Amino acid sequence: MRCWYFLALLLCFPAAVQAAVYQCDNRGEVIFSDTPCGDNAVEITVDPFHIGGSFDATVVPPSYTPIPQKSPPAATDACPYINTTRLRRYIVEKKVAHGMKPNDVERAWGRPTSIIRSSRGERWSYHHSDVARDYVYFENDCVVDWQQYERLQPERWRYLYR
Repeated sequence: MRCWYFLALLLCFPAAVQAAVYQCDNRGEVIFSDTPCGDNAVEITVDPFHIGGSFDATVVPPSYTPIPQKSPPAATDACPYINTTRLRRYIVEKKVAHGMKPNDVERAWGRPTSIIRSSRGERWSYHHSDVARDYVYFENDCVVDWQQYERLQPERWRYLYR
């Protein structure tokens, strides 16, 4: 029984083994080996690599202060909350969604052709051609609705515009 305790104790404290490292020059190529690799072998001393520090270090580690997370706006806000990742996706895909601010719509669709202001809010118009228009409606600087309108042309006119 004592033999097992002694063996376990020996395994817990590994012996410091020093191995020799040799540097050789083989036709202009530097080779490192644990055995002498030629007549020009030079033994190198390698300092052991230790991870960690000492217990009496006077350096105080930097304290971790978490960055406060922004919470979604309260329910009393006029615009519904849009996640920033989702908002970026809408802008890249050139889409409009409920709750977008005028700046976000401008980043997604560009500057409007015309802006009509009323007591209820604003209507941004995008005239793409004489047959296609898009409208975005804002109330309290928040998208509440949008429409995409395309007027169909009679069949004989389609051949004229090709």
